[in-house]
Amino acid sequence: MDPHSAPPWILIGFLLVTACFLPLAPTPIPRRIRAPTPAHKLLSRGTVRELMSIDSLGPLRAQALVAARGPHGELPPLEEVPGIGPKTAATIRAHQERSANWTE
Repeated sequence: MDPHSAPPWILIGFLLVTACFLPLAPTPIPRRIRAPTPAHKLLSRGTVRELMSIDSLGPLRAQALVAARGPHGELPPLEEVPGIGPKTAATIRAHQERSANWTE
């Protein structure tokens, strides 16, 4: 047997043995890594997906809110956030007041 042809056969054997002992199904990824953000802290800590639950907030406006937050979750006035106009700001404020009343 040629010594130069032996290593590919060893590699093929190793791959076959490894494939036989691997689990058949991958481990499922958990749906959530952390608990959902409380409604009264949604604007300061919520993710884009959570912010999209507010009426009239789509992915672009939610991303703009997340990008406008400071390092500790403080927001500038809502009208100063790009893509947020007076009507959307009023809707967000109404949602914020409803959630503050709900938690108290």
